[in-house]
Amino acid sequence: FGTPGVPGSAGGLLHSPSDIFTWVDMPLSTNPPTNRLLIADKTNSRIAVYDLDQPAMPVASIGSHGTSPGEFVYPNSVYAFSFPKPVPGDASRAVTNNLIVVADTSNSRVQVLELDTDGDGIPDSEDADPLVADSDGDGLTDDDEVNLYHTDPADPDSDNDGLSDGAEVLVHGTDPLDPDTDEDGLTDQEEVFLGTQPNTPDSDGDGLSDYAEVMVHGTDPLLADTDGDGLTDKEELDWLNPHQPPVPPTLDPFDPDTDDDGMTDGQERTAGTDPFRPDTDGDGLDDGAELVEGTDPLDPDTDNDGFSDGEEVNNLHTDPLDSTTPAANAIYVFGPASFPEGTNATLNVVLGSIRSTPTVVNVSGYLPGIVGGDASLTFPVGVNHATLNLQLLDGPSAATLHFIPSGFFSAANYSFTVQNLAPVIGFATSSTNRVDQGGSVDLSAAATDPANIGGATNDVLTYTWTFSDGSASAVGPEVDKTFNVAGGVQVTLTVTDGDGGVASTSFFVNVVSTTLPTIEFTAIDEISATFRVPTSNKNSDLLVRVADALGSDPSTWPPWLFIAAVDILATGEGTFQATPVSPPAGAVDVTVDDQPDGYTYFTIDIAQFNATHDALFLTVSIVD
Repeated sequence: FGTPGVPGSAGGLLHSPSDIFTWVDMPLSTNPPTNRLLIADKTNSRIAVYDLDQPAMPVASIGSHGTSPGEFVYPNSVYAFSFPKPVPGDASRAVTNNLIVVADTSNSRVQVLELDTDGDGIPDSEDADPLVADSDGDGLTDDDEVNLYHTDPADPDSDNDGLSDGAEVLVHGTDPLDPDTDEDGLTDQEEVFLGTQPNTPDSDGDGLSDYAEVMVHGTDPLLADTDGDGLTDKEELDWLNPHQPPVPPTLDPFDPDTDDDGMTDGQERTAGTDPFRPDTDGDGLDDGAELVEGTDPLDPDTDNDGFSDGEEVNNLHTDPLDSTTPAANAIYVFGPASFPEGTNATLNVVLGSIRSTPTVVNVSGYLPGIVGGDASLTFPVGVNHATLNLQLLDGPSAATLHFIPSGFFSAANYSFTVQNLAPVIGFATSSTNRVDQGGSVDLSAAATDPANIGGATNDVLTYTWTFSDGSASAVGPEVDKTFNVAGGVQVTLTVTDGDGGVASTSFFVNVVSTTLPTIEFTAIDEISATFRVPTSNKNSDLLVRVADALGSDPSTWPPWLFIAAVDILATGEGTFQATPVSPPAGAVDVTVDDQPDGYTYFTIDIAQFNATHDALFLTVSIVD
């Protein structure tokens, strides 16, 4: 052993030893039996232990002189032996205690040492793994865990918080014996995962603990102001709403503008406005809009002219910062630009000033049968607001009303349109939804005109019936219709009012073929056709074939759907599904319906029909 030229480990290491000793660990040791070599190295004042090249560790000193480094000066004898040492609390187990004895003549004592193979400061007999300095692999030596941090050297996570003891001590600076170092309710591992500070209960300093932000409120524990409105999360949650529900009980830390008025909650605190109400002063203008206009959100009439800021901006379109507007002799009329026919409505009329004598405003420009209303308005002394009643009888039409006041005020006009409303279909029905080919049904319908004032319908309604089988259309609320083409026929009713209003609705009538039919299917969302056969033929299989066009022998069309008689008989009366054997694919339901007239009716319903086909033709055959 030894490396020449390196002090303490070579040359002098083996210089003039006075004693050596060899022995074998007993098999009871936690590590396998090992051949040991001891050298009393008086030059370097130590005992050298050779096998895994680890130094011995003093565990006892007998004598009255010093303990370092002269404890090994001039020893003249060494000796070692092993014996079993019981494990405390476990009588069935024992470990090997390897002791080294040194006759320390220089210090007049006997040194007794126990072997520490891995040099971690824990004697082998007490070491969970005497071959590894860090038995639990947590980044801390066993010696540091036992003597410095008081953690468990056999457990990498002494406090079971999800972080290893080494990570807590060396990386995060947390307490490896406390799963929640800052006592904020989140474990150290949870805080590391979230990015919060495990040593600080309130990482963002907003007054809410990290736990409260994450587990209670859902706010961002790394942002003092989650919504960026200028108020901390705690300030928002502490700001109680003085008003009644349904407004929120506190400010919303996730919404920078709790009342959606265009001002952030922080701006409202600065301005002194109410963050729970969009219009603090109740003038009809939201607080945010007042900031834009330059008006005072705490004063409903910033220029003190008798007109609220909201009325000036929204209705009169005058300057809410100029007390000379609205003009004293002006008359203002405001309301919507259009009205639906058949309704009663109002216009707001405002005089630019309050007079000491009554003011009368005459109204003209009404259209007979279209627009009617009050002929005049009277403004009593001290009043400058009034409403004009309108009757919107019919549309579409444009109208302009003329307001001619008496005396001091100037005239004004107001233009608007009356909208036509489409008819409303009450019902559209067929006397039956299944009819034999060549048979007739009664179609009936009723519709109303929304412009119905005083029970009088202003528009003449026209009823038009059209059919997907290509047959001629019919006109009238009640018609008799004969269907000559078998298949599912879509019946559409369209009602018009003569003023451009249109309403429509559709339904199906199944036209039943009295023979095995060729049926046309059109590309609609759901298609249906019914055919019938004598009940005696129900014992035969049915074969459905498909083609994109007529003109060839139907028996040459590709097979599309095979309906086995055994399935039909098993079904009796009811619905079963069949799978098409060739394109176009679609979910097919087949309904079997026995009737006492001696016929069995088969209805084929196809959903998800391939709309790329404008029309398909099906032929149904009996197969023996």
